[in-house]
Amino acid sequence: MASTLPEAVSVLNEFRSHVRKAYVGQLEVAEIFGQFWSDFWYRLPEVTSVSPDLLIATTEVGLPGIMLPEGTIIDLAGLNDSDIAMNGFLASTFLNVRKPDVIYMPHPHYVRLNQALISYEGFQEQYDFYPMAELGTVMDVAVRREGMHYESLTALMPNRAKIR
Repeated sequence: MASTLPEAVSVLNEFRSHVRKAYVGQLEVAEIFGQFWSDFWYRLPEVTSVSPDLLIATTEVGLPGIMLPEGTIIDLAGLNDSDIAMNGFLASTFLNVRKPDVIYMPHPHYVRLNQALISYEGFQEQYDFYPMAELGTVMDVAVRREGMHYESLTALMPNRAKIR
């Protein structure tokens, strides 16, 4: 045991150095996004860097929440949103009251949630819709036309994918 003591002290000192520099517990978010999740959210790093006050809605909230710590992420599935959890999802209320700047449309497994959004007549009036087939992602994207960040967000979207 005595022979391993110097090595243990060295490891502890290195760990203490990392803690002081705030490296412990950090994720390489951009690297992880690029390796594993870029096919879910279209240009998420660029979208979340538009503004810290951006309002994003999605069903998969973890990574967007990490990438937009000062913004607001609305969990369309209601798992982390007390209003949706307690009252259910109603597209008209959601779109007219909450007014997210960007909707990363619900994952395709949420069939009824997608249908509720797309079939609501106000959706087509209020949002530019970018289909996943054009984006090369798993989820569609919608950008609110009257949002403060409309110009910056649509500049990130492919022009040919926009459907009105």
